[in-house]
Amino acid sequence: MEILRFTPTEQLIQQVRSTTMLTDKSARPYENATIRYEEMPLEEMQPTQLYILRNHLEIQNNIRNELIEKGHDSLRLYGSVVLKNAEVTVGMMPPVVEDDEEYGPCLLDGTHRAYLAKQLGMRTLGVLRISGVPKDMPMIAYPNGWEELVEYYSIPDDKSKKKYYRNLPKNKYEYYRDFSHVTGIGKDPRSEMAVK
Repeated sequence: MEILRFTPTEQLIQQVRSTTMLTDKSARPYENATIRYEEMPLEEMQPTQLYILRNHLEIQNNIRNELIEKGHDSLRLYGSVVLKNAEVTVGMMPPVVEDDEEYGPCLLDGTHRAYLAKQLGMRTLGVLRISGVPKDMPMIAYPNGWEELVEYYSIPDDKSKKKYYRNLPKNKYEYYRDFSHVTGIGKDPRSEMAVK
């Protein structure tokens, strides 16, 4: 595995500010938000996803082991990286925790890494913590407990096994944060990376 690019935290935060919604490229939920890198206790954040894919967990573990050899740790990532393995190029930034006014800190992106950290007995995870998101740009799912996460071999077809979706006034994808621009490689094909 090769690291093609590393972007330090300060620069990454500026890139995250320009995150748009998936369907509305003019909507920027984090433009005026407070964003900081933080080593956050896992028990203080709530996942917003009900499933874990076993092969993704294995891939995340292998990526972490290879990154550690190169001086980085995907569970304490001080910036973002673009990685290349064979013909697959992927981007990775710290998991994202959004502070919801009603529910508190919610893990919005990076569930597999957080789950891996728990499996490894870690108490904290390096995250981008974001607060002050406009109320008209809520997360698409309610939080759930860690004990509700279920491991699968493939993404469940039943929506009720994926997330506790909010009843939103518009299509859920209009509220979906599009992080693909942050690393500049578009849709992230991490699941295609070779597993040793």
